[in-house]
Amino acid sequence: MWTRRQAVSGLVGAACAWGAGAAEPVRTVEVFRSGEGGYHTYRIPALLETKTGTLLAVCEGRRGSRSDTGDIDLLMKRSRDGGKTWGAVQVIADMGPNTIG
Repeated sequence: MWTRRQAVSGLVGAACAWGAGAAEPVRTVEVFRSGEGGYHTYRIPALLETKTGTLLAVCEGRRGSRSDTGDIDLLMKRSRDGGKTWGAVQVIADMGPNTIG
């Protein structure tokens, strides 16, 4: 069973491999780390590539616990170099202490 961190890292690694040629090795990049950035847990990751090649990683940020209810925000990070580096977390939806998702 994968941990949440491995799931997010694996998702990014797979996306980087998908966009790269077969000659490039697959690498794992940790985009969201539970316990950092004011969030207890990051869940339900998604990754997409824009037409210009920018990668967008989106997930839920759960502030107080792993619970499916409570203060849950929708977050995003952006990479313009194929996933090698990631910008700061952007909160794209926040309903105060209420649940989003």
